[in-house]
This record gives sequence, C-alpha cells and structure tokens, in this order.
Amino acid sequence: MLDQRDGRVDQSLARVSAAAKAAPKDAGLARLVGDIAWRSGRADIAETSYQRAIEIDPNQLESYGRLAGLLSAQRRSSEVVRTYEAALAKNPKSGELHLVLGILKETQGPA
Repeated sequence: MLDQRDGRVDQSLARVSAAAKAAPKDAGLARLVGDIAWRSGRADIAETSYQRAIEIDPNQLESYGRLAGLLSAQRRSSEVVRTYEAALAKNPKSGELHLVLGILKETQGPA
C-alpha cells in the first residue's frame, strides 16, 4: 500500500479499518488491520484484529501465526504456545505446526 510507504500509516489504518467494518466477515481484512496496526506500534489494535480474523475464519492459519508473532514480540510465551495449539487443533496434520510447537515447548522447559 502506498500509504505505508509514504509514512501515512494512520490513513492506511483508518481506510482498512473502515473496509473491515464494512465487510465484517472478511478475515483477510481483519488481519490486514492487524498488520498495519502492528507496524504502527499499536499492538493492542493488532492483537484484537488478529483475534477477530481467527474468529471469522479459524481455518486460516496465517492469522494464528501473526498473532503468535505479536505475542512473542511481547514475551508472552505461554500465550504463544496456546495460539499455536489452537492452530494445530484446526490443522492437526501440519508438520510445520507440530515442529514449531515442539520447539516452543522445548525452549520453555518443564511446565
């Protein structure tokens, strides 16, 4: 989006938020609101937007990854694990999710 590259992130966020509000069942738009919010330092809006994207379409694994990345950046390790566990519940055959979750649990040590 041109707005982001030109430094007009607030305008981008307002436009995409309006589009997401107009299309409340569009998980991709909800995730995009999260992406823009995160890039502009608005982690609270980003987190809410990623959670909304997951609510809209729990099978879209990309939203889980974005939420987990945000939580990880905030050092909220147990929530990162829960997010990947939720993603794995939706896609139990995903080798990548099994691997990521295994690594996360290994690095956390015993519960």
